[in-house]
Amino acid sequence: MKLKNFAFLPPLDEVKKAFIERMKSDYPDIEILAFDDESEVLENIHIVEAAYGWVSPEAIKNAKQLKWLANPDSGSFVNESGKDGWFYKELIEHTVVVTNPRGIYFDYIGNHVMAYLLALSKRLPDYFDAQRRRAWDKEARRHKAIHLNEATVMIVGAGGIGQEVARLCKAFRMKVIGVDPQFNELENFDNVITPEKMEPTIDQIDVLVTTVMHTPET
Repeated sequence: MKLKNFAFLPPLDEVKKAFIERMKSDYPDIEILAFDDESEVLENIHIVEAAYGWVSPEAIKNAKQLKWLANPDSGSFVNESGKDGWFYKELIEHTVVVTNPRGIYFDYIGNHVMAYLLALSKRLPDYFDAQRRRAWDKEARRHKAIHLNEATVMIVGAGGIGQEVARLCKAFRMKVIGVDPQFNELENFDNVITPEKMEPTIDQIDVLVTTVMHTPET
């Protein structure tokens, strides 16, 4: 795909601004555009061939030249208006190719999931509540603790993030069940089932982790 221009869409933070300067240096034959606000996007979107960021439903109507949209996030599909989500009806129906940087966040999110899992399994929020009340209460825990080495976790979505969460859960000797339509077996998963089998299996688990984006199917 030979491009005449590449646009950075708002908001433009310092990281994006540095990336813009690097793009100008590395790709002198491509015009690098940067729009500070939505009004600039609406005024210029008709000439843009490729872009990084989110295009609003209002702007996509005039994005006649747009061939490639780089999605920096895994956004949600909340409703057809697009007001509350990254994907929306007009974008899906557009001929633009949407790509995302899959796989670059799996370690960060995996660590984040485990931080919550460790805190919640030991019911730390209950003790934090007592701490805020300045109460020395050994019985502050309102729910039974979960011993991870005896627990079963179900991970919905066995992609890069799901596989990293499974690897970390296995380090705590947990039983790991994956839910994914594409895989039959994977390393660090004791079992991988299809989404149709999820509901009958739900009563066998102690922890549920979902790594899939919000779409009509999920």
